[in-house]
Amino acid sequence: NGQRASWDRPIIIADDAKVTLDHVITDGFRAAGIANIGENSSLFAKDCIWRNIFDQRKFGGQFFFNYGSYMDTISVVNCTMFFGSSYFLCNAREYANYVRFEHNTLFINKINPFYTPYLSNADIKNNLFFAPASAGETPSEREGGWYDWDNERLSVFSIDTIPSDMASQHGINESERRIDFSNNVYFFPQKMKDYWDSIDTLYAPVWMNDRTLAMFNDDTNYPNLTQANNFEADPGFNADVMTLVDSLYDYIKALREGGELRIYYYNPNGNPVFPGVWPLPENLAYTNGALMTASTEGLPVGDLNWFPDKKAEWEKMQTAIGDDENATVVKEFTLKQNYPNPFNPTTTIKFSLKKSGYIKLAIYDIVGNEIKTLVEGKKPVGEYEVTWNGTDSRGAKVASGLYFYRLESKNYKQTRKMLIIK
Repeated sequence: NGQRASWDRPIIIADDAKVTLDHVITDGFRAAGIANIGENSSLFAKDCIWRNIFDQRKFGGQFFFNYGSYMDTISVVNCTMFFGSSYFLCNAREYANYVRFEHNTLFINKINPFYTPYLSNADIKNNLFFAPASAGETPSEREGGWYDWDNERLSVFSIDTIPSDMASQHGINESERRIDFSNNVYFFPQKMKDYWDSIDTLYAPVWMNDRTLAMFNDDTNYPNLTQANNFEADPGFNADVMTLVDSLYDYIKALREGGELRIYYYNPNGNPVFPGVWPLPENLAYTNGALMTASTEGLPVGDLNWFPDKKAEWEKMQTAIGDDENATVVKEFTLKQNYPNPFNPTTTIKFSLKKSGYIKLAIYDIVGNEIKTLVEGKKPVGEYEVTWNGTDSRGAKVASGLYFYRLESKNYKQTRKMLIIK
């Protein structure tokens, strides 16, 4: 439609598409990001940066917006949104089978970074939010449902009950919803807090609104909603990037009280926005020691690309159990990629043996713990096919997330990754 055509979306996702973004940098767009207009699509983004994405309008400047319908997977890992004005992740009032949002840094945005009310299966962990939802909200905005469809408080993160028709369509039961919202750090600069307090008709954002808190605290009806180790702390960014807090203050003041809505881009060396500058002038490596070990893995929260040594540690953890997943030449056997992948509830693993001998095929979690042995013993030469139903050695269903499967013999082994979603 006309509205979509007028917004500068670099990437449009269509039906059944799988889009992977790896080390992509986007700079200086009004509504820079990704628009989904399809169904049964997936987005995988890692090691990307969106910077200087600022729009004078209320909702411009999003990273992702779902205009479409049902999505299979949304995965955003080790990405940064630097000085943006809108949502980082907006699935709108649509359904996604699985959402993974881990180790991302959001440095300044003016409205709520999430608009994902109907999360059913999600891992939102180890992220850093600096100056989120900085515009605050007025009573009329709350009554009009600008930031929350149910007139709840403007918050960094919120969810709601899933509509009955959507729940029926996707086979969702409220008691089975699984959200791990853990080890996230946020910070509201004091200059913005003072400004919110100075105006009677302007309300500060909160971390989670009352409805969301009630759902996470209701272990009877929502036993699989988890929030833990989320806290507010000043990261201690360097003085150069902190100058943008003053720019943000000037912008919000003009937005709320009238005046010129100037857009400030971060160019400390006086370079123009276009063409883009390289290397990037900003550095979001922080100095707060408590945040350096605050993630679920004992690593820094936020985008680990700002801490290369720690990123290397994290990458070793992802492959802690074995060899290169892309190994193609194996003298004794060949291990193929499982299918479907991602999967729910079952997947098939095929392998071939070029010589007889003892082999073991097992499933491991992300830190290398063995979950289940699928095949073990002496086998003759031939082609093999095994089905895994997503259960551990005791028969219990495993949680959604990344797993590894490894085929090994006395002298050789090969490992591949797979993703289970529910």
